[in-house]
Amino acid sequence: MLKTKIFKSLFAIVLPILIFTLPVSAVDMSEWEWKDFNVKFSLPADMKVTKSTGEEFSAEDDSLAFDIYPWKDETETAESIAKEAFNTLATELGIDPKTVKKTDGGSMKINEYDAYLMEGEGKGKNGNIIYAVVGLTDPTSGINFAAYVDFWSEDKEESLKRAVDILNSIKKMRKN
Repeated sequence: MLKTKIFKSLFAIVLPILIFTLPVSAVDMSEWEWKDFNVKFSLPADMKVTKSTGEEFSAEDDSLAFDIYPWKDETETAESIAKEAFNTLATELGIDPKTVKKTDGGSMKINEYDAYLMEGEGKGKNGNIIYAVVGLTDPTSGINFAAYVDFWSEDKEESLKRAVDILNSIKKMRKN
């Protein structure tokens, strides 16, 4: 129980710092481009794409899932996107949004995007799940995103590193 409380406290404090400072872990990463939205990101090479449309990109492996969705309302802030996406994901994972353990990571920059981070933990349809939600706004184009990383691995430290690598890799594609 104490380990869980310590981990949650560390996760809330350390994740925003790690997003800025951690180098990519030793996991082999593959770069993906979503040309419709001028965005690219890196995912662990062992992840399998489960959906790739003009409305959603999803991939997962045996311990982690990543989803990114365009957010069509350019008047919203990174914070409002993150908060709405946070509750939506909790429901999709089978976690009651009213009972989820929520940590607000606050505002930050992820590459060229204004970002807002939230972390949650709860008992979902498939057991305990920890997830991070980031609202991303592009102040120059109005193309915004909600990105989710959720994991259920017993090795929370390694999963956290992988989640940080993924979130930190989201960036705009350079136009030629």
